[in-house]
Amino acid sequence: LVAQLDSDDRSWAMVASIVGCIVSIAYLVATTELSMDKSTQYRTNFPMVHGYIPTESGAREALILLGIVLFVGGVLGAKLIAFAVLAGASAWVAVAWCWAEASVLFVLSYYAEGRIWRFHVRGASGLVPTLVMHTCMYLGMLAAPFTFLRFPGYCGPLLYSVSIVYNLAINPAMVYTGFYLDGSRVVAAPQHVWVSLAIGSGVAVLGMVLMGC
Repeated sequence: LVAQLDSDDRSWAMVASIVGCIVSIAYLVATTELSMDKSTQYRTNFPMVHGYIPTESGAREALILLGIVLFVGGVLGAKLIAFAVLAGASAWVAVAWCWAEASVLFVLSYYAEGRIWRFHVRGASGLVPTLVMHTCMYLGMLAAPFTFLRFPGYCGPLLYSVSIVYNLAINPAMVYTGFYLDGSRVVAAPQHVWVSLAIGSGVAVLGMVLMGC
């Protein structure tokens, strides 16, 4: 909606509101990951997944938490921009795009889990619960990639990494498709979209670098 307004009608308060929501979600993901990663139970049972946040250095811990916030915020911001342009041009194309991505993720998960399509949690392994959980995982990877999704049984480490790279790489294609479908009629300044997309992607990459420190 902000992108559809003329420059004279837009205000920094509108943009600040959106950025604030993105930061809030990113902070939620970071604090959730911190509590899980520093848990003795998780570090003991899943040493290949947890234990990367240092406990002996407060500075490094803060740096990694900042990296998670930047990573999630950048991914969410960039995807929000790309999806808004595509959906603004054609809601049906946006829905079809998401359906295709969710279907591909389901197929890849099926092979990654040893050709088991049912969700692994007891009581949630039926057809409907499995589809609901898969939809939640897809939406999580799409907007708020909680790092616990890299657990086997969810997305898994390889599929999680591939999904992150794909989501960042496909955003320009979504924006281009949106403009090709006459999305420019609902965006007052297309150049601002490209700049914002580049900033969001750059912030996500910077976050990943800090997480590896």
